[in-house]
Amino acid sequence: GLPIPVFSLTSGNGSATPPFPRPLSTNQTRLQLMHRVPLLLYSPLLPGGIVIHGPASHIDLLPTILRLIHFRANTGLGTDLFDEQALGARVLPMWNAHQRVLTLATRGRIYHASYRASGPLELEMPIETLIDPVHDPLGVRNLAAIEAKTTQHFHDLANIYVTIYPWLVVHGRSGLP
Repeated sequence: GLPIPVFSLTSGNGSATPPFPRPLSTNQTRLQLMHRVPLLLYSPLLPGGIVIHGPASHIDLLPTILRLIHFRANTGLGTDLFDEQALGARVLPMWNAHQRVLTLATRGRIYHASYRASGPLELEMPIETLIDPVHDPLGVRNLAAIEAKTTQHFHDLANIYVTIYPWLVVHGRSGLP
């Protein structure tokens, strides 16, 4: 038969530039503008459409499209955005070099580790913010002290990231295989 088209429309992340449709009252709002980009998939294989509530990344496109066309393959990176169980358990890291903020996002919590010194990240104790993106999307209320166990879990993951990822970059292992 004829091939079935699958179209992907997305953009890159980067600097948020004015004018903004909403006030930048919190750093959470600013970071969302930098990391939140549209991702649209169109195909006759998706009649009626599907809305997937993040977090998601560009690395999720390949496993998602492969599943959509019923091609089973292990891509090694990314998560199939149609796999609810995988999305529920995922922690998505995002780095903002301008503000020196590591963001770890799940569906239910967003953790920011802000590094203020200019030295190695693994030697610095970051300023930590824990946000409930569902009930507090502007990030007005910091839950870090209230949810100490969750904050500690994200802190441990952040330490792994800032220790391992620079090594991967230096040794040329951070890209796709």
